[in-house]
Amino acid sequence: MVYFQVRRGLLHKGARRQLREFDPPHGPSNGLKFERRMWDDAANAWARFTSHGRPLDDDADLLMAGYARSLHATLVTNNTSDCEGLGARLASWFG
Repeated sequence: MVYFQVRRGLLHKGARRQLREFDPPHGPSNGLKFERRMWDDAANAWARFTSHGRPLDDDADLLMAGYARSLHATLVTNNTSDCEGLGARLASWFG
């Protein structure tokens, strides 16, 4: 999913040099997979936030935050405000 988001953004911007340099170490998939509980957690978070007047517009951010949380990893994103309260450690790639 991260591969998809980065690649689509680079394509949209016409960033040819970055596209040539963008080569994840394991290709678009590193063999990790979502487990059902991650999907369930994401659905629960979406429903909770939506019912409290904070709808989440980007399912990809929600799923990546849940995935990062399940791996005890840090989600690096330029949308830290969109991912706050989802239980994942966050870092902005802008510093």
